[in-house]
Amino acid sequence: MRTMIFEFSWLRLLCIPLVILSGIVEKDFFRKIVMDAFDGWDYGLLVQILISAVIFAFAHIVWRFFMPVFISTSILGILLSLVFIVSGRIVLPAIIAHIVINLIIEPGLIYNVVLQSTRKES
Repeated sequence: MRTMIFEFSWLRLLCIPLVILSGIVEKDFFRKIVMDAFDGWDYGLLVQILISAVIFAFAHIVWRFFMPVFISTSILGILLSLVFIVSGRIVLPAIIAHIVINLIIEPGLIYNVVLQSTRKES
């Protein structure tokens, strides 16, 4: 996957609409809806960030539970939550950050999933 990070490919072009849509939907849900709900219920900022990050991580292990994926997406969820907080609870900077991250890694992730599924079938 590392070799694909900065490689231009048709797969990267196909991922652009998906990346933009997922960046918007995920940030609206995990940051704006979840964090604002817990804020409204008077939970502290740390609880808001951790709950949002854990839910974000669980949403990203849909195929199988892998501890490295759970840990890395939890950390990403924490960082994106901090972007949301630092921006005054405005979701746009977190959306942009997530889109940029996904544009870099999403094609490699999709390629690996397809590669693994074709290996299982053979």
